[in-house]
Formats: sequence, structure tokens, C-alpha cells
Amino acid sequence: MSVELGSGQEIVRVERHTTDPSFIRRVPKSRLAQRKGDAFFDTVHALNPGEVRLAIADSEAKSTDQNGTRPRLLGAVPVFDDAKGNVFGLVVVETDAVAEAERILDRHVGGQADIFITDGHGQIWVSSRPGRGVKAETATVNVATFVPKAAEFFNSDNTEPTLVIPESGVIANRIRLNSFDPASSVGIILRLAD
Repeated sequence: MSVELGSGQEIVRVERHTTDPSFIRRVPKSRLAQRKGDAFFDTVHALNPGEVRLAIADSEAKSTDQNGTRPRLLGAVPVFDDAKGNVFGLVVVETDAVAEAERILDRHVGGQADIFITDGHGQIWVSSRPGRGVKAETATVNVATFVPKAAEFFNSDNTEPTLVIPESGVIANRIRLNSFDPASSVGIILRLAD
């Protein structure tokens, strides 16, 4: 992406097919985006060499496909001109957060615990439960439905990164992908099965 502070123009975009990840294609020039007033890109533009910006974003896709509205994980770095030393572009990697969470939990099927991966507010993206396997949530379901004390833990006023409830066999962590941005939080909750 070619950028100036406050605006940017995609130069090239490569996409992976949502249902067949082995299919990768270059997006036609006519579909390349132009961005104005994008705070994420402005933040990346201001980074120093070697710094990476991570974020969670809602999908901008207007698709009726179930993957069209799922959250995305973004990683971006500025690209510097070797001769002048100024930023002339960005490299952004974007992936489906729910699909990545599913891949992680697929490796843990058959365990003796419920595992939930959520956004920073406790909305479940993916869960793995004994006897049911891994499931991506298609509706808005909060982890407090399964672990009531998690409602207080995921309250925006709570700054504690960890919740432990020994009597219920629950451990919850809220991890910030970017330590300065509370909106970049991901929750991981483990509850021992009854």
C-alpha cells in the first residue's frame, strides 16, 4: 500500500479464497481500495523501523457468506525508502480471526475442558467442548452464558488480565495484542468439564 499521512492507495492485494485456502489470487486493479482518514494506517505510518502494529477489526465485507462479517486480525509494518529514510508504504497482513481460533482449538479436541476464545468483551468467536467438538459461533453469544463470573471480568472497567475461579475450575485470560489499545484484546477461557 502506498501511503501519505491521512490517505493510502493499495498497490497490490492478494486474497485467499474463504472456503478453499489453497486458492490464492491477485485482486484486479479495479478492486484495489483507496483509504482516507484511516486511524490504523496513520498509526502504522508513524511507527519506527522494526515496529509492528497488531489490531482486531470488524470485517468490511458486505458478503452474505458467513465469513463476510467475522473479525479480522491485522498486522502491519511501515516500509521505508532506503535512500530518503521516509515511509512510502505499508505491508498489511490480514486473516480471519475466527478461522485462526478454529485451527488452534482443532488441535485440542477430546480434552476434558471447555475452551472459549472471545473478543475483548467476552463475545465468543469459537468454542471447544467435550462431546461437541469445535464450533464457530454464528450468533452473538457471551461467555458469561457459560461462566457467569466472566461478565464482570470482561467489563471494560476491569483492568485485571486474569480471572481464576478454583471452585469452578475456571481460568480466564485477556490478552492485548497491542498493549496500548484495549480494543485489541482477545479472551481465552478454560473451564474444566463436570
